[in-house]
Amino acid sequence: MQRTGSKGPRVHGERERALRPNVNLAKLDGVKAPMAEPQIVTRRGKPVSVIIPVKEYQELLERSADAEDVAWLKRPARSRRVTGC
Repeated sequence: MQRTGSKGPRVHGERERALRPNVNLAKLDGVKAPMAEPQIVTRRGKPVSVIIPVKEYQELLERSADAEDVAWLKRPARSRRVTGC
């Protein structure tokens, strides 16, 4: 695995071979590459972030909002309060 710096983050996954030092990132602007699996970014050997496609991220947000709605509806009617208005 290639690292761009001694303390820089690492990306683990199939596309890690594409991350090489001295690559002109300006040439990669606008390049679309399909991701078969989430990419885990580590710092000092510990996972710090996950890179996922935008569509998958939006679906996760929708599921999270749906789960919050269901949890709110399961609460007794007297304790339901609308917030954020």
